[in-house]
Amino acid sequence: ELSASAQGDARIVAARSLPRSVAHLDRAVLFQIFDYLRDALAFLQCEATCVDFRSLLREDGDTIGQIGQKLWQARPIAYGARIFATGGTAYTEEELEDLDEQYWAGTVGWTERHNDEICDGGREVVLGFACMDAIGAAQRLHGAIIAPLAGEQWTPLLNRLHRWSNLSIQRPLDMFSSAVVLAATESVEAWIIDLMEKGWLCALHRGKMIVTGNDIKLAARCSDDLTARGTEFPGCASWKSNAIYKSLNESGDRPLAELLAELDGPTQERIIRTLARRAGFAAYDNSAYETLWRLVLLRLCVLLERVDA
Repeated sequence: ELSASAQGDARIVAARSLPRSVAHLDRAVLFQIFDYLRDALAFLQCEATCVDFRSLLREDGDTIGQIGQKLWQARPIAYGARIFATGGTAYTEEELEDLDEQYWAGTVGWTERHNDEICDGGREVVLGFACMDAIGAAQRLHGAIIAPLAGEQWTPLLNRLHRWSNLSIQRPLDMFSSAVVLAATESVEAWIIDLMEKGWLCALHRGKMIVTGNDIKLAARCSDDLTARGTEFPGCASWKSNAIYKSLNESGDRPLAELLAELDGPTQERIIRTLARRAGFAAYDNSAYETLWRLVLLRLCVLLERVDA
């Protein structure tokens, strides 16, 4: 018997393996297939598969769109491993205590804990509800984010940046252990999350829901943050700091892909996305993404240079 996660994966594979010519299938059959799936995350993945799936699942107002509206209104509806709008569950006292422990551990969301129903509204409401649930779960977790998600490649990456070749450096530089890198990363992580929270407030102040690089820079300026202002630090050469981050253009002399060469793209994105959830927001543009990564790397390089001094 398959586990719940395995069943979900099987449903997604089954839906995405349908022939591209799904437009020739009876609409009632298509509805039954996706109604069986009934997973908002899988719906998003199927939307990216082909135009036919996208038109079926998007609410465009036509007949196909109306079918899509019915699918997004299905009750209950899942988003990955989480189930929303179950109609409520009667727990015993012992079960409720166990659920409380899982809730505070971050393994279940506030929607599951409180049996909250999703209001009618279709695709946008379901995805917004799932987003808020993910943010709530991330904010209840207090463990490290960057190092665990980056995995074994994080320590070699930082050691490479720390030992960046330069003829002006005559002394040999240390190779840091994973324990030292983890401690340094956790310190920088707390700093960047605080800066992201302030950047989110800056976005809200200008009436927008998407955090930009300018929001992060404004938050840093209001906080008089020396890292974001481009201050030269003792022990960290200006050529290195300029290669990573320049405060005037939110970028640096070296491409971000080169600085993060040891990490694949999905891992880089997952780290920033998780940090954003911990900070309490979900939407950010590319300028914010690049600014955040460059600030994290610069702050870590400065910190490790001080340890090695």
